[in-house]
Amino acid sequence: MSDNTKNQDQTFPLFPKLPKEIRLMIWELTLPGPRIVHLQQRKLKTTIGEWEDESGLSWPLFPGDGEQNSGHRKMYRGAMRSGIRCALGMPDPSRKSSMYREASFLGLHSQTPPPETFAVCQEAFELGAGYIKMFSTTCSVAETWFNPEIDTLYIRLDDFWVYDDLIWRFDIFDPFPVTDVENLGRVKKLALYWDMSRDSVSIVTKHHEEDFEKGQGQEIIFWNPVDIDGTFADINSLISDPLSNATPEVPLLDTWVQDLEVLLEAYKSEFEEGTEVRLPSIVQKIAVTEGVWKRLKDGFGKLEKVLKEREVARAGAT
Repeated sequence: MSDNTKNQDQTFPLFPKLPKEIRLMIWELTLPGPRIVHLQQRKLKTTIGEWEDESGLSWPLFPGDGEQNSGHRKMYRGAMRSGIRCALGMPDPSRKSSMYREASFLGLHSQTPPPETFAVCQEAFELGAGYIKMFSTTCSVAETWFNPEIDTLYIRLDDFWVYDDLIWRFDIFDPFPVTDVENLGRVKKLALYWDMSRDSVSIVTKHHEEDFEKGQGQEIIFWNPVDIDGTFADINSLISDPLSNATPEVPLLDTWVQDLEVLLEAYKSEFEEGTEVRLPSIVQKIAVTEGVWKRLKDGFGKLEKVLKEREVARAGAT
C-alpha cells in the first residue's frame, strides 16, 4: 500500500458536515487532559540596560506603588545588582558598577508544547477556553499555554534560575517577577522538586499583610500556625471588656505536617538497612509582614496592661 493510500485512509472528509455538537465532542476528546508543565527562566534578547533606557526606570523595579528609591529598597537593589555582577564574572562585585546592565533580562518559558488541537482550526481552538497563556514577566509576554484547573505547575529548584548562584534567588523580592499575578493565583496544582538534603522545609499555609503594604517591600516574618484574625478578635474583645472572666487564647490553625512526616519516613524506608539517609525537618508556618507583626505586638502589649489592671481591680475588691 502506498503512502498516499495510507493518508487517504486516515482522513475523514465528511467531518465538517457532522452536526456541530458532535464535532465539538470529537475535538474535546483530542485535548491532552491534565499535563505537567515544567517552568523555567530563560534569557531574553533585551538586556537590563536596554530596558532601563527604554522605560526610564531603574532595575530592579519593585512591585506596587511604593517609593521605588526608599532606603529599604535601595539596599535590596544594591544586593541584586551586586549578585548580577558576580554572575557575570566581575572580580569585585561589591564595587559600584553599571556592569549589571549587560546582563540579559529574564522571562519564563516551558518546553511543554501547547495542545496540538489548537493548531487545527478556529473551532478547535475555541474549545480550549480553559487554556490561557500565563507567566508574563516585566519584559516578556505570557507564552506558556496552561490550564489552571487541571494542569500541574512544576518547578525544579535545581534548574529554575538562570543566574544560579545569586544570594537572592530564594528572596521574596524577585528581580524578574511574574506580572500576571491574578492568573498565577488560579493555579490549583503545584509540584516542587527540592533536594532531600536540605536542613528544613517550611510550609507556609497563610500569608497576612495590611492592604496598604502590598508591594511595599515589607520584611516577612514566619510565625507559628495561628489564626491571626481570631487572635486579633480575642485581643480586641478582652480590651473592650477588661472585667470579663475570659482568658486570652491564641487560636491555632489545623495542621497536617504530620502527614508529610509520614511520607518522609516511608521514603526513608525504601533504602537498605544501615544506609544513612538525611531528611529535612518539616514545619508549618504562617507569614506576616512587619506591619501585621507590629500590630500583634502592640495588641499583646495593650492586652497585658489590661490583664494587670484587671488583677489589681479584683485584688482591691476582696
